[in-house]
Amino acid sequence: MTPVELTDIVAEFTPTLLGSFVAPLAIFGLGAVVYHLSERYELFDKSKAVYSQTKGNLIELLKKYHS
Repeated sequence: MTPVELTDIVAEFTPTLLGSFVAPLAIFGLGAVVYHLSERYELFDKSKAVYSQTKGNLIELLKKYHS
């Protein structure tokens, strides 16, 4: 097997290897990091609190505007 043939084989299968193995691992790793950070800093709990405060303020604003 010549170096050119070996290079052709590697060039042909590199996208397959990246798509099959590396990309899913990267996506899983990114998801794990986001989950870990959200648990550590309690981001989801804070977003629920902000949403409930905003929702309450909007309801009060609509009641004042409507009356």
